Amino acid sequence: MKKQKKLEEKIQRYKDNIMDETDKDFYENTIVIRRTMGELVLRNYKGRIIQEKIAELSEEFEPIKDNVCNRKKKS
Repeated sequence: MKKQKKLEEKIQRYKDNIMDETDKDFYENTIVIRRTMGELVLRNYKGRIIQEKIAELSEEFEPIKDNVCNRKKKS
């Protein structure tokens, strides 16, 4: 547990002192994607995936996809 706490503190310092707004957005989007994909895999593994959930996840991913596409256009 002590190593986990140190890692969390190190990540937070990095986020606070080094990341710019684009990096922070990318980081937060990555965390959302990871959580959502984890939930999707778990539900699928347990045999509980349903069309409504797929539609819900698609809606959740759409703003992230649009955000990434818009950044690419600006670069």
